[in-house]
Amino acid sequence: TYTMCLLSVTRCGFALEHVPDHLKTPDICIAAITQTGYALEHVSDHLKTHDICITAITQTGYALEYVPDHLKTYDICRIAVGKTRNVMRYVPDHLRSKL
Repeated sequence: TYTMCLLSVTRCGFALEHVPDHLKTPDICIAAITQTGYALEHVSDHLKTHDICITAITQTGYALEYVPDHLKTYDICRIAVGKTRNVMRYVPDHLRSKL
């Protein structure tokens, strides 16, 4: 059920991988990525918004790997690289020189 999925991802964000697509809502996705930014990998592309991506990379810079290219803005990349320099390889070329 929706409630069980929400409770599960709140306790362990990685549980988002096992949530059926029809139950993945912005609220469930935010709960999961707040617990672990790595859960962004299991957020459906149509649910990935600027705010959800910011939440994920604020939790861990490594989530930048799962941010769609069209959402990789200067701000998102700056936050991610500020947390973890190792994510520079996921920064688009046109932004690298600005960081």
